[in-house]
Amino acid sequence: ARQVFFWCFYIKIINSTFSNISLLLFVFHYSIPVCKGKTDLAFIIDSSGSQGESNFQEAKTIVWTVIRNFEISNNDTLVGIIRYSTRASVIFDFQFSADNNIPFLKETIDNIPFVEGETNTERALQLALNDLFSAKGGSRLGVAKILVVVTFGRSDNALGVARASMALKENHVTVLSVGIGEEVDMEELLLMASTAEDVITVRSVSALKKRVAGIRDKVCEGE
Repeated sequence: ARQVFFWCFYIKIINSTFSNISLLLFVFHYSIPVCKGKTDLAFIIDSSGSQGESNFQEAKTIVWTVIRNFEISNNDTLVGIIRYSTRASVIFDFQFSADNNIPFLKETIDNIPFVEGETNTERALQLALNDLFSAKGGSRLGVAKILVVVTFGRSDNALGVARASMALKENHVTVLSVGIGEEVDMEELLLMASTAEDVITVRSVSALKKRVAGIRDKVCEGE
């Protein structure tokens, strides 16, 4: 990891006329570690409705916060996103993240719609295997492959989850499972994850915000 430094400026416009603009300028200096190294990093985000749309929106924000800890380029990390409920959909794959700039990636994640439905986690896992961690999804040969599953509830098909998780691991994908709320199934989280250390559980999305550094560190270790 390396340290990246930012200068941030805050400008407040009192009204729309240039003659009456008040500028409040605050400059601060801070550093965050940025993970380096070639990695295909994918996220699966639960939109099944277990915790409602507001929590889904916050979960997207947290996913983006994790992503920003990585250099996004063909020579470093590429990112893919899947959203699921009754059905699973690839929002964008690794090639998409290689072809587009950071602001557009953030805009794309911000605009992922909430689609309430059943918790068919196994469909998302199978889609990750077939359409992300494959030549079709732009996955690269010889690089670390990491999948972070963010879920709010128990899957409707535990056997399907077991089979899809096993297939991912057999294809050298490291799986981190993040369970939010009281409706998650610890056994299922352990079943999905590559190891018991790759499971993170929190009571709420707000509590997960405090664990972002831990998720980042686990992903960095996977590199």
